[in-house]
Amino acid sequence: MKLILMRHSERDRESSSPEMEQSLTTVGREHAQKASDEIRTKLGGAQIELLLAIPYRPAFETAEIVRDSLEVEATVTTSELLAHKGYSVIDQLVTMLSKHSNLKTILLIGHERQLIYLTECLSSEEPDELEWAGVRCLEIKDFGRKARVLWEFNPSELDRSNYHEHQMNFAIYRADPTKKVVNVNNLDFCPLLSFLTQ
Repeated sequence: MKLILMRHSERDRESSSPEMEQSLTTVGREHAQKASDEIRTKLGGAQIELLLAIPYRPAFETAEIVRDSLEVEATVTTSELLAHKGYSVIDQLVTMLSKHSNLKTILLIGHERQLIYLTECLSSEEPDELEWAGVRCLEIKDFGRKARVLWEFNPSELDRSNYHEHQMNFAIYRADPTKKVVNVNNLDFCPLLSFLTQ
């Protein structure tokens, strides 16, 4: 079984609504979509058979974006058990998941701390924290502490990658004296870019 753990995407923390009722931000929706695209690529056509989410609005909205993007036939299933952030319910959560051991792919959208505890319980590994809409995929052969992490993804990795690619393309373009581009003075943070734009 592949168990995909996903942290719900960025919620509107400036909202006066309680945390569980806050909607996703625009960036949160974009990152949820990027995560969905990554999941689709990694699954290579495999279907998500069970989609679980904590009963909070940001998690449900994240789940709906994933569900629509991946054309998941299963509806979003919520459980109060998923809402607990502490370690005390992890054994119960593992028991709940083990009842679906006949499935090949499950996606669970939850709190970041809860996902760390679950990873530790299933794999004995000490995982890094997931960012908003971050994803971690575990391969589970049984529900002892023998799972292994197959891959991880944080949407901001794409943001940083695209940013650096853009800056390098700009630097190469600017280095050609036949090109005319607007001079940018805020490139001192990168010696290579500063050199190329002189």
